[in-house]
Amino acid sequence: MIQQWASLATQLLNFPRHLSQHTGGFVIARGKQYSALLNLTSVREHLVWDDDNPLKRFAKRPDLLTDSTWRESLALLDKHDFKCGLEIFAHQMPDLTRVI
Repeated sequence: MIQQWASLATQLLNFPRHLSQHTGGFVIARGKQYSALLNLTSVREHLVWDDDNPLKRFAKRPDLLTDSTWRESLALLDKHDFKCGLEIFAHQMPDLTRVI
C-alpha cells in the first residue's frame, strides 16, 4: 500500500496544483452581460507569488495588487454584487490591505 502511494505521488509531482479556470480568463465589464449567468456569484483570483520559487507563482505577474487597471477591475465586482476570493502569501498582506 505504501509503495502504491509513493508511486502515485511520484507520478503527480509535475502536475499543476489545481486545474481550475484562472479568473484572468474572466473579463469583468461595466454592462449587464452577467444577468443571464444566474449562478455566477463570485470570482477567485490567485495572486500568490514567490520571487525565489517559480513553482509557487500563480499570478500572471508579481505586481497585480499594485496595478491600477487590475484594481479598477476588482472594484467593478461590487457593481455586479460579486464576491471575490483573493489568495496571497503572508508577505503580500501589506499590498492587499491597501487594495481593500
